[in-house]
Amino acid sequence: MNKDIVAQLPDELAVVEKEKGQLPDNVKIEPGYACLWNDRYFIHTRATLPLKDIDGGIGFGLWVEVSKETFSQYMTTGDNEPAYKDFKTNGTLANNWPGFENTLGIEVTVRTIRTNEKVYITEVHIDKPRDPLFEVALSMQHDDIQMKEKVSNLISSYLEGLENYKDQ
Repeated sequence: MNKDIVAQLPDELAVVEKEKGQLPDNVKIEPGYACLWNDRYFIHTRATLPLKDIDGGIGFGLWVEVSKETFSQYMTTGDNEPAYKDFKTNGTLANNWPGFENTLGIEVTVRTIRTNEKVYITEVHIDKPRDPLFEVALSMQHDDIQMKEKVSNLISSYLEGLENYKDQ
């Protein structure tokens, strides 16, 4: 599996941390897993471009904002329990998808694909035209090496200078 491009924090929280030099006192975070901030609930997910190429796609670790009820369910479900195996919810992206502007806040579907891994973004619900390359990247074929290379180069250019993302 390739290294993922991982958002360390939801974008809004990363801005606050950068401006103040630290996270607010009311943030409870388990890095790479879950975050609670001001009655807002975030879970850390894995995503790939294309979405269905979980083994060979370009990998990302992105935060998704979910409801309080979903967050509670997620936090109390162990990774081998039937409730985790069947976990599925909708939420909104709490990060811009690296390389693509105006993706913050897009509705996504998150579900368990493999019980020994974190949940995956498996669907992106685009309600209005967005970045055309993003839409192509979502649905490109597994074996479209040239398109993957273009998307990878775009993302690399975008990430230069961003501190909220790390390769892992």
